[in-house]
Amino acid sequence: GGEHTAVVRYDGIQTVDHDTSFINKVIEDSLLFKHKGDGVYEYINDAFFPLDNRGFGREGRSHNYSFTMKLHWRFTKTPGLTFRFTGDDDVWAFIDGRLRMDLGGIHEARSGSFNLDDIAGLENDRDYSLDFFYAERHTTKSRIRITTNIISAKPSTIELVVTSRDVCAGDSVLVYAVVKDENGEVMKDSSKKTNWYLLNDSLPHYNKNTDLSRPVGDSIWFKPKKAWVWEKIVGVVQDTIMDIDSIWVSACYPYSIVIEPSVPDSFSSPLDILQSKNELRELSIGPTMTRGTIYAIVRDSMGNFIKPSKNTAWSITDDAAIDSVVDGTRAQGQGYVYKKPSAASGSEGEVRADSKEYIGINHDLVKVKITVAYDSLRIVRRIASNDYRVDSLYTTIDSTTTLIVQGRRADGLGWDVVNGNWELNAPFSSINSPPRPGQSWDFSPRDTGRGAIKVVMVNSTLSAQIKVVVGAGAPYSLVLFPSATGSPYNSIPYYYNDSAGISFPLYAKIFDRGGNWLKQYDNSSVAISWRVREESLGPCGKSPTGTFARTNGNQNSFTPTQAYNVADLIASFTYSGNTLADTVRISVLPGRPDHITIQLDTATCGVDQTRYEMASNDTTVNLYAILRDRHGNKIEAVQVPKWYSRDTSVVKAEPTNRIYMGEGIVTRNSDSVSQTWVIATTSDGSIKDSIVIALSDITYDLLRIFIIDNGKKYIDTIRVRTDQSLTLYVEGRRSDGKGWDNIPVTWSKTNSLKTTTLPPVSSDNWTVIPDSVGTGKIYVNRSGAAPDSVFAIFLPGWPDHLRI
Repeated sequence: GGEHTAVVRYDGIQTVDHDTSFINKVIEDSLLFKHKGDGVYEYINDAFFPLDNRGFGREGRSHNYSFTMKLHWRFTKTPGLTFRFTGDDDVWAFIDGRLRMDLGGIHEARSGSFNLDDIAGLENDRDYSLDFFYAERHTTKSRIRITTNIISAKPSTIELVVTSRDVCAGDSVLVYAVVKDENGEVMKDSSKKTNWYLLNDSLPHYNKNTDLSRPVGDSIWFKPKKAWVWEKIVGVVQDTIMDIDSIWVSACYPYSIVIEPSVPDSFSSPLDILQSKNELRELSIGPTMTRGTIYAIVRDSMGNFIKPSKNTAWSITDDAAIDSVVDGTRAQGQGYVYKKPSAASGSEGEVRADSKEYIGINHDLVKVKITVAYDSLRIVRRIASNDYRVDSLYTTIDSTTTLIVQGRRADGLGWDVVNGNWELNAPFSSINSPPRPGQSWDFSPRDTGRGAIKVVMVNSTLSAQIKVVVGAGAPYSLVLFPSATGSPYNSIPYYYNDSAGISFPLYAKIFDRGGNWLKQYDNSSVAISWRVREESLGPCGKSPTGTFARTNGNQNSFTPTQAYNVADLIASFTYSGNTLADTVRISVLPGRPDHITIQLDTATCGVDQTRYEMASNDTTVNLYAILRDRHGNKIEAVQVPKWYSRDTSVVKAEPTNRIYMGEGIVTRNSDSVSQTWVIATTSDGSIKDSIVIALSDITYDLLRIFIIDNGKKYIDTIRVRTDQSLTLYVEGRRSDGKGWDNIPVTWSKTNSLKTTTLPPVSSDNWTVIPDSVGTGKIYVNRSGAAPDSVFAIFLPGWPDHLRI
């Protein structure tokens, strides 16, 4: 075992004679398959001796036996491909290099077959190979029979068959293809793969490939739309085998009458005239013409020319400018349209054409327009159907003047309204821009001034011009100013602050539509009325907010008295039934300090107390010094007030540590019934007020809440809208049986109630102003007295504004 290595030397001669009688000889040849139909081909030979007298010859036998054959074929897989063989001796068939049939050995005739659809992995429309091997080793018989649609003949020729060589536009003609192989056999499968197109598809006046029913198939329908052309239809298989045939397309079916400027000629007219409507939109009859010429043409539904309408019914549908329409040369479909002698330039009419030969096809209409020669222009105004020449125009900015341009006819038949391009040469403009062109202009100036209006006739150099003066117009708007000069007041919702007692100046100016100040209305006797609109009342709810100095005239002033109010000051002026108005809004602030009020609380609308009675169980009382203007408006609590008593043996008065609330405390120093004065002053002593403090031997044991509504009204429930206010009062029952007194108490509420003012801590009243919707309770308490309460319902206010 193992590997042996040695040096070997060849000692023989270099060339050796040898027997060559058994070498292979390869002969190229082919088998003639016959087409059985449906793409199936067959080769049958029961005496299959293709090499008789070829190769090595018969070698002393009746036939040349002992040969082999290889057949190779490339194909594209499609559904339904099969292969069947019947014969003797060895046969092997391979598909794509894999054995699919094995009839090996020396044997009598045997059969085998396979279907390519049963072979896994093969895909349609892909290329594969068939390799067939055959060996004849017997010396008696040689039989072969191959039946398959894998091997097929190749197309050799294609012939197009046209069922009609003359087709009407809109009709369809059938064209089919006949494909044959080299043997003249019809190949139906290849015929189905014929590609079709029109040779002149890319040319503008020929039909398109889209007019063919399909691009591939053994037959197609051709439905042309364009007539008067020879169409060349091309059929192609395997890219190089083709045939071309021609079809003449005619126009056959009358569909409509078309009025045209000329009559087409099927021999000389261009194709775009023969294939498309040359419709006449407008017939123009010029100044030197008495008539115009038109032609009635019969066309099909695709616009192809058929022939002139030789029997036409002409009629007039609008005779404003037309006198008559009659036949011309009937063989050409000709008609003559005569204009009215008095027709103005630009006047129009309309003519209709109907076919008497083809009843029911569509008619056509053509507009007729007249042109006239003119030698001059003028601008006029039309008043009560009469025209008045205008050389100059005076107008106002709130007026509209209709100006018309007319041309004088050169034939002496008077003036016609004509079209012109208008111009405004002035330092002002018009609401309506100058028309270009237009027969008239509604001139509405925006501004005052001087200028000129010019008009130039369309398609002419003729022109006319007038002078224009524009004056101020009628009252159009009223605007409020602080004075005769300067800028106007800003519009609502902007507002101006003004202090109580200080006059607010007002100056009303009246303007026309162009914004020109009409100074003739600047006087004291002009009927400008003034009024105040209470926009909102302050916490005290007092009105009016103030007063005007005058009731009319262009100048006025308003003096407010109620602080915290917002008021709209309105001036209005009526002219020709229209009311002009403007509004300025003011918010009133308190005026200068004037006096002090002593109150039981710090409320803006608190009551000035002149006497306070301390019950027998009251040891102290808190009082507040409030600084007000001369109209009683609260400015603020007195800052760092001074408090003192005239008789300290009765009571002592002094400021508390809440010095910025104006608060002072009065302390009882005696148990006997007596009284004295308590004084509050500003820090510098310049403004003061006083109150009588009386010591009483009575107490209060019960509280009750009431409102003022035509007298006292005791309540247990209140309903207040968010745009309202309601003042609640409280009284206490005297211990001496002498009735009830208004007395200061401590107010409180549940948290569910939201108010713009806080409950006072020592007051006989509280003005309740809801801040939002809600429900809850309001309470009053005082030491030694049974408390009271009311149930409060805060409701939404009335609609006031809209918000996006």
